[in-house]
Amino acid sequence: MAKNDYHVIVYRILLYLYTCLKGGEDVDTKRLDGIAIAAGANERYWHYILCSLLD
Repeated sequence: MAKNDYHVIVYRILLYLYTCLKGGEDVDTKRLDGIAIAAGANERYWHYILCSLLD
Protein backbone atom coordinates (compact mmCIF):
# COMPACT_ATOMS: atom_id res chain seq x y z
CA MET A 1 0.00 0.00 0.00
CA ALA A 2 0.97 3.61 -0.33
CA LYS A 3 2.69 5.53 2.44
CA ASN A 4 -0.54 7.40 3.18
CA ASP A 5 -2.70 4.30 3.50
CA TYR A 6 -4.17 5.24 6.88
CA HIS A 7 -7.53 6.36 5.46
CA VAL A 8 -7.80 3.29 3.24
CA ILE A 9 -7.24 0.96 6.19
CA VAL A 10 -9.72 2.88 8.36
CA TYR A 11 -12.26 2.71 5.54
CA ARG A 12 -11.85 -1.05 5.26
CA ILE A 13 -12.25 -1.51 9.02
CA LEU A 14 -15.35 0.67 9.16
CA LEU A 15 -16.85 -1.00 6.10
CA TYR A 16 -16.39 -4.41 7.67
CA LEU A 17 -17.89 -3.27 11.00
CA TYR A 18 -20.83 -1.62 9.22
CA THR A 19 -21.48 -4.75 7.15
CA CYS A 20 -21.52 -6.86 10.32
CA LEU A 21 -23.86 -4.44 12.05
CA LYS A 22 -26.30 -4.25 9.15
CA GLY A 23 -26.24 -8.02 8.70
CA GLY A 24 -26.73 -8.72 12.40
CA GLU A 25 -23.46 -10.66 12.49
CA ASP A 26 -20.78 -10.78 15.16
CA VAL A 27 -17.42 -9.24 14.38
CA ASP A 28 -14.76 -11.82 13.60
CA THR A 29 -11.42 -10.59 14.95
CA LYS A 30 -9.62 -12.88 12.51
CA ARG A 31 -11.18 -10.93 9.64
CA LEU A 32 -9.97 -7.70 11.25
CA ASP A 33 -6.51 -9.23 11.49
CA GLY A 34 -6.84 -10.06 7.80
CA ILE A 35 -7.33 -6.38 7.03
CA ALA A 36 -4.08 -5.58 8.84
CA ILE A 37 -2.20 -8.34 7.05
CA ALA A 38 -3.55 -7.35 3.63
CA ALA A 39 -2.52 -3.76 4.29
CA GLY A 40 0.94 -4.80 5.40
CA ALA A 41 0.47 -2.93 8.67
CA ASN A 42 2.99 -3.79 11.36
CA GLU A 43 1.77 -4.31 14.92
CA ARG A 44 2.61 -0.78 16.11
CA TYR A 45 0.85 0.85 13.14
CA TRP A 46 -2.19 -1.43 13.52
CA HIS A 47 -2.41 -0.58 17.22
CA TYR A 48 -2.20 3.15 16.39
CA ILE A 49 -5.04 2.84 13.88
CA LEU A 50 -7.30 0.93 16.26
CA CYS A 51 -6.60 3.35 19.11
CA SER A 52 -7.35 6.32 16.88
CA LEU A 53 -10.74 4.81 16.05
CA LEU A 54 -11.55 4.56 19.75
CA ASP A 55 -10.85 8.24 20.43
